[in-house]
Amino acid sequence: MPTRPRAESQSSASSDDKAYAIVDVQGQGRGLVAARALTRGDVVLRDHAVAVGLDEVELLRNCAAEPAARAVIDELCSLSEDALDDAARRRLADVVDGAADLAAFFAPYDDADEFDEAWAKRASLRLECNVFTRWTVDYERRSMGLFPVARLLNHSCAPNCVREQEGDNLRFTALENIPAGSALTFSYVPAAYGREARRRLLRDYFQFACGCPRCAGDPAADERARGALAHVGCGGSWNAAGRCAICGAPKSTGR
Repeated sequence: MPTRPRAESQSSASSDDKAYAIVDVQGQGRGLVAARALTRGDVVLRDHAVAVGLDEVELLRNCAAEPAARAVIDELCSLSEDALDDAARRRLADVVDGAADLAAFFAPYDDADEFDEAWAKRASLRLECNVFTRWTVDYERRSMGLFPVARLLNHSCAPNCVREQEGDNLRFTALENIPAGSALTFSYVPAAYGREARRRLLRDYFQFACGCPRCAGDPAADERARGALAHVGCGGSWNAAGRCAICGAPKSTGR
C-alpha cells in the first residue's frame, strides 16, 4: 500500500472510527487503511446500513426512496454492463422492473420522489458489487444492506480482517497484528475455495482479476488462508476468538 492515510469524514462509523482511515488507493479508487497499529481481535469497524431489503428488488426500491442511500450509490464503483452476459443483464433488468412495481405499489403511502428507472438501472450495476448479505446461522440469506463505510474495504483472498454480524450492523475485526498504514482487507469470496474457483467468481461477479499474494502463488498465504480462515462447514471464516463468523461453530470441531 503506497498511499498513506488521508482521513475523510467517518460519520457512519461508531466509536471504533479511529481504527481506520479512508484513503485514495492508486488504481482502485478509495479504500481503508489502519489509522493506528491494530492487534489481533481489535474491532476495526462497525457500520450501519443506510438502506436494507429482503432481496435485491426491495433493496433497490428502498435505496431509491432514501436520499442518504442515493448519495452513497452515486459514489460507488460500477460493473460494466457490456461485460455482463445475457443472463446477468436479464436478471438486473428484472430487478429494476420489480423495484419500479414495488415503488408504484407504495407510492400512495409514502412521500418518496417518483421512481427514476434510468437512475435505478445505473444503481443496479453499482449495488450488484457493493452490497452485503446478512445471513442466518444456517447460512441462509436474511436480508441485504448498503453499508456506506464497509463497502470501501478492498478484497484479498488472504485478508487481515474478518466480517461478522452484530445485530443489524456489520463488524470487522483484525485477524492479525496490522501495522499503521496497512491496507485493511477482507475476502469477498469463501476462503475455502481453491484458486481457480475464487478467481472465476471474482471475475464473473466482481469483474476484476485478483492479484493478491495467495492468487499469485504464495504457499504461505494459501496455507494461512485455508487453515486460519476457512470454515469449510458453512463457507464462513474464523474470527479471532476461534469461532466461525457466520454460524458460530468453534474451530475445535474441525469442520
